[in-house]
Amino acid sequence: VSRQAEQEVLFSDGVTGDQSDKKRRLPETADAPKKHKKKSKKAAGSTVQLPEDERVNLVESLSLKKLSKGALVLGCIASIEELELRVSLPNGLLGTVPITSISPELTALVEKAAEAADDSDDAMDVDGSDDDPLDLKTRFFIGQYVKCAIADLPADQSAASGKKKKSKSAPRLELTLIPEEINGRIDPDDICEGVIVTASVKSVEDRGYVLTTGISGNKISAFLPTSEAQAWIDRWMPQVTELKPGQLVEAAVTSVSDDRRSLRMTIDPAVVSQATVKDTYKTMASVQPGQLVSATVMKAWDRGLSLRFMGFYDCSADLNGLGMPAARSKADVEK
Repeated sequence: VSRQAEQEVLFSDGVTGDQSDKKRRLPETADAPKKHKKKSKKAAGSTVQLPEDERVNLVESLSLKKLSKGALVLGCIASIEELELRVSLPNGLLGTVPITSISPELTALVEKAAEAADDSDDAMDVDGSDDDPLDLKTRFFIGQYVKCAIADLPADQSAASGKKKKSKSAPRLELTLIPEEINGRIDPDDICEGVIVTASVKSVEDRGYVLTTGISGNKISAFLPTSEAQAWIDRWMPQVTELKPGQLVEAAVTSVSDDRRSLRMTIDPAVVSQATVKDTYKTMASVQPGQLVSATVMKAWDRGLSLRFMGFYDCSADLNGLGMPAARSKADVEK
């Protein structure tokens, strides 16, 4: 008993009762290294380095929670309304594009029509007739792929409280297709043969079309020869004879001038569908949705693939992106 009392005096720091369990300093004996052992295990675990082939992106499907303003997404036009486009996005998401968020040229036409309506009773007709210069059906077709930037999130998603309101219909995102919003982040030095750029028709010339790219604040001009546009018109919009000002196209770069201030483009479907970037991007910000790249499979999962392109850019493709929505296991994906 006296020895036990001496031990309590020597190794206690002035507290008694239950408090001694928290503040008592125990000697390093065989009976009390458990806590120390656990601590050393945690420290060792924090410095573990994964092998190179395991440091890959996990496969995550696109969802509303993962989107933020300014994010770029590849969409497909689901319907064409009088003053807006409705766009289908991956994994059941929906978005709308107001007519004033399509291209600067189309916005200018809308403003001109509004001024004419204020100045005269014989204002420009905007009822969707064949003579209507604002008719979106003469510029787009259902099923057309478009690059979209998120302009605004649904009110319940962007609310500070973070609480979602219950709604029977899927929330709709507000989108923009304006080239400067899509291409503004592209590094001009990354523009090379094979890059696919969203562009709008600025003017119709004798031998082709002058395009607005929005790259580097519209300091880079682009030209689309008539011969490089005809195949697209014949395949997708045979009801028209030429592209219209304000119309959007996904064009592949075929050549870049020596001063890198002008581009020659094509929208020939056979060329655009196979266009790949010839050089390595300097920055990930130049990567665009819809751009075809050659990638290496780093790992297969039951939900998709982890990939790497241009040697060091990591990405992933879920089952929908692989065109395998019916896959149920890793073995299905590896096939």
